[in-house]
Amino acid sequence: MVKKFAIILFLFLLFPSSANAAEWFASPSGTSGGSGSISDPWDLTTALTKALSNIAAGDTLWLRSGTYGTGGGTIFVTDLDGADGNPILIRNYNKERAIIDGGIHATTSSSWITFWGLEVTNSYSERVASTSERVYGIEMRGLGIKIINCILHNTGHPGIGFWDQVGDGGEIYGTLIWGTGLYDTDYDPDLTRGSGIYAQNQNGNRYIHDVITFRNFTTGFKAYSEGAYVNGFDIQGNISFDNNEANIFTSSASNPMQGQVVSNNYTYQRRDYGGGSIELGYAGDHSDLLVQNNYIVAGSTSNGVLRLHRWREATVDSNTIVGQEVLGARTLPNSGFVSTSWDDNDYYSLNNETFLNATSEVDFATWKSVTGYDATSTLTDSKPTGTRIFVRPNSYEEGRGHVAVYNWDLRTNTSVDLSSVLELGQEYEIVDAQNYFGDPVAQGVYDGSSIVLPLVLTEVSEITGTIVHDVPSGHTPSEFNAFVVIGGDIGTLPTATPTPTASPSTGSASTSSDSGTAVTTVVPVSSSAITTSQTFSSTGVSDTDGELNINNGLTFKGKSAVGSFVTINLHKDDEMMFAETVRPNAQGSWLWETDSLLEEGTYIISFDTRIKGESINVVKINFSVDEEGVITISQSSQEIFQYSLGNRPTELSIIQKFLNFAKDVLVFPIIYIAKKVSL
Repeated sequence: MVKKFAIILFLFLLFPSSANAAEWFASPSGTSGGSGSISDPWDLTTALTKALSNIAAGDTLWLRSGTYGTGGGTIFVTDLDGADGNPILIRNYNKERAIIDGGIHATTSSSWITFWGLEVTNSYSERVASTSERVYGIEMRGLGIKIINCILHNTGHPGIGFWDQVGDGGEIYGTLIWGTGLYDTDYDPDLTRGSGIYAQNQNGNRYIHDVITFRNFTTGFKAYSEGAYVNGFDIQGNISFDNNEANIFTSSASNPMQGQVVSNNYTYQRRDYGGGSIELGYAGDHSDLLVQNNYIVAGSTSNGVLRLHRWREATVDSNTIVGQEVLGARTLPNSGFVSTSWDDNDYYSLNNETFLNATSEVDFATWKSVTGYDATSTLTDSKPTGTRIFVRPNSYEEGRGHVAVYNWDLRTNTSVDLSSVLELGQEYEIVDAQNYFGDPVAQGVYDGSSIVLPLVLTEVSEITGTIVHDVPSGHTPSEFNAFVVIGGDIGTLPTATPTPTASPSTGSASTSSDSGTAVTTVVPVSSSAITTSQTFSSTGVSDTDGELNINNGLTFKGKSAVGSFVTINLHKDDEMMFAETVRPNAQGSWLWETDSLLEEGTYIISFDTRIKGESINVVKINFSVDEEGVITISQSSQEIFQYSLGNRPTELSIIQKFLNFAKDVLVFPIIYIAKKVSL
């Protein structure tokens, strides 16, 4: 008799982690004489000082709930020193609300620190102030510093300083920023300053991904310098709106910019507002630009909804551009022009279709003729119709994500498919990004169906102090909304303190349409990498059970580094049955299923983990299935364990012998966990 079986294998392919990584705690009520334990925490100044806390590479500093600092000129300085691939993690404990009232300065003496889940604000009520009276939010000046899923509001300028010293791989991800700015009395007359992010970089790549930034005094993002460098910026998946001067602005005067990616961003300015949307280049002749798959909406700007200034090489395609004055604008470089590919864009003119070629306003036909651009692009002399919904799953936290909604028909609500963000049975809350600390606009337990979100919203988070210049006030009209999805913890795989590492990569978007006019675009997670560490206890064995099921298909579940690819190969009797590649999700978990059934025979399953094209690890498991239903799993021809499948449910415990063997012989540990078998 031939029996067919299917197996679920739980595997954890781990990068090496520090065996001595420790967890420390700080609290608003902590002291300098504390031990740094959860019951005897430090104050924050002590915790952030290397000589006082001895926090080391791979350690985690948990911040308990409450407010640290008193606003105004308060700055918490850190010189903590992590390591490449083994950073120090500073994070809010157990999703508590840890508020920094003032600023954080990661000095040039600090390195490899990731700030995660913190709230940074400034309670000082005066906006007319010097930079020492109303300080920045987070100043990133140490090598390898990252900011993940933080909330910054009402800080001085900038919200985040993303400076050259951070180096290659620096990242700002999943963070919300609003209300940044001051009228800087260090200048005469007082200068309006207030960029959500202010960035510079000379060498390598920098990542600004999946940030929501709005109602800042000047720009949402500003990668800019008059004397330094603005190279290698990868700006993707961001939602930027209602910023005073521009939603996204990059330029360098003395040193031309190189290697810039601006893609899958979603911007908005109100119809009656003259602020710009995306402006790339201002002075200097720049090279190597990609502007792709952006959805760009501006009001009555005369500078262009999308403006490119003096780029020698650029590719501009597959963007949606909506405005009521100048739609597209370009200025040629002074010398060394190479080529620009500018096509396959969709333009919508709300008032007057004009384009700006240098200083000359021209119509669409003349623009195409003079520039050679937009041969296959479209222009519609009206606003778009229907509803466009963009969903961005979070790369670092399962169940978290951002949603942008363009509601052109001014509907009162819309249904959103969040299956790319939430898991079945997961509790969730969805909040209006503009009223982040207000009541959720939707909440419940996810059952797989679309979730209805309201689109006529009025409440907004307060911008403190007196505002005397033209910053959009109040909520955006129902034409545009942004939401944050916050899911509860779920999952059958063990979790542990995550250790962020860098392995950014770019995903592509897939688009689907429902039966009505709403079109939803789900954009796969793109940058950001987490490698789960500390999964094993001191004995090297996990105490978390999984399940072994017998059903009609073959299923593999595992954990690997985010940013990697796992190739699953199955051979039967030396013949290849299949080879499939999967990519881990935001938590490094992956799942692959097939209808292939296991008949009697000898099998080899191999799991080849690759990252950035380099093979990191290959794990092979040999097993056989005989006609009596006995499965024997072995490694390198050494038998590990054997058990029979009878005609009734069989309880199995963790196979200690197999775990110990795997731990000893493999470069990276494998855990095989069996809990229940049912026929």
